[in-house]
Amino acid sequence: MYPPILLGIALLVGIYLSEQHSYLLFHSLAEGFAVVVAVAIFLLIWNSKTHLSNSYFLLIGIAYLFIGGLDFMHLLAYKGMGIFSPTGDANLATQIWIAARYMEGISLLVAPLFILRKLRAEITLAIYAIVTALLLLSIFTWDIFPLSYVNGTGLTSFKIASEYFISAMLVGAIVLLISKRSYFSKNMFYLITASMALTIASEISFTLYVDVFTAPNLIGHLLKIISFYLICKAIIVTGLSSPFEVLFRKLKDKNEQYQYLRIHSEKLSAIGQLSSGVAHELRNPLAIVNNAVYYLRMKLGQSEDNIKEHLSIMEREIFRASGIIDGLLDFASSRDPRPGSIYIRPIISTVLAEMSPPNNITVVFNESSSLPKVTVDIEQIRRVFVNIISNSIHAMPQEGTLTIRLEPNINFLDIEFEDTGSGISEEHIDKVFEPLFTTRGGVGGTGIGLAICKSIIETNNGTIKARSQSNQGTTIIVSLPLSKGENDAQRK
Repeated sequence: MYPPILLGIALLVGIYLSEQHSYLLFHSLAEGFAVVVAVAIFLLIWNSKTHLSNSYFLLIGIAYLFIGGLDFMHLLAYKGMGIFSPTGDANLATQIWIAARYMEGISLLVAPLFILRKLRAEITLAIYAIVTALLLLSIFTWDIFPLSYVNGTGLTSFKIASEYFISAMLVGAIVLLISKRSYFSKNMFYLITASMALTIASEISFTLYVDVFTAPNLIGHLLKIISFYLICKAIIVTGLSSPFEVLFRKLKDKNEQYQYLRIHSEKLSAIGQLSSGVAHELRNPLAIVNNAVYYLRMKLGQSEDNIKEHLSIMEREIFRASGIIDGLLDFASSRDPRPGSIYIRPIISTVLAEMSPPNNITVVFNESSSLPKVTVDIEQIRRVFVNIISNSIHAMPQEGTLTIRLEPNINFLDIEFEDTGSGISEEHIDKVFEPLFTTRGGVGGTGIGLAICKSIIETNNGTIKARSQSNQGTTIIVSLPLSKGENDAQRK
């Protein structure tokens, strides 16, 4: 740990001491360091793009290639270099500087939005190339880029306002990154955040100078060096020393998820096999007992009301036990899905029409204007909806509202069923999808329905989860995979 820090300090001190000899040398070394880091970031990310599951890095890698290119042009255009501006005008270099910082600020601000989105590398590269070319043309050829520095006066109001606006964008980028921090390793998150914080300090420092060779400009460049060192440390050094942490961080999580699903699948398979055998063994005895109850009811006279009441209890419990057996058999004999591309809204409407919710239940739809198709087994999904809606109705015996929301996500269509019933306690919410677990006690619930729903949804490549609190209603969220064409449209 200490050698890299000492090396970084030595590099910083060396660049600073170069300023004592020549400010142009100091500026060239500072900007040259930033350019080398930017190109190195691009090369690492670009050559690893096929393995990236997090598009944040891909966008940042491409962006820094062109940020480095603009910084290199800024280096060449700097006052005293005599390459683009023999008269020593500092405005040209300042304009290129502002263009580069706008590109950096916007890129860091939007990058967190692409963490879970598919980014097309070649198209993104082309967009950045076009934007960079337009910026350079606006400065060198068209002369339409706003004036940023006036000799003898200093910075223009546009340049100062831009530095503060870019700083505000970087603050927004930090806030977004904090909200997405679970997608980054702890070390990388802190390094990237610190890099952006130093960039903000650097931008503010660049609002304070009048002459390009003064102390605020010097401080601003030193802060930029440290900022680029930290982004280098975050992506390049960490990437080379711990590539799996950077590029394949999700692999461990996916492996753990796979192990969980494998164990869960084996348990369900065992339960299914056991359920099938037990169900068949119990069905015949229950049928005999039910027939005996029916026979006794027929033989008893009108005066035997007390005995008849107990027979009714027996009959009801036999019916419930039979329902559990039917559910276990359904659970054990679930078939493979026969997927098709369908619209979900008509399926839900048909289920509601067939079930005819009681008048005391209000059904409200909340949906996007244009819903994509999903690829699922229509009969199996219909069965899931029947079960979920039935549970919601049973949870609101007096009155209530069932709100059904349909919202397309990145790769899925999310369907939420929210009721205003009694809800489920926190200690039970994680058990609602387990076979034979029910919150209805002995009143109607078999504890098989949601377990079957979970099995069906997962075999259709979807997910199902529950959210609830006691006395605040329950929400069941079903996410179904978009059809291929719809999936591509959502990514765009």
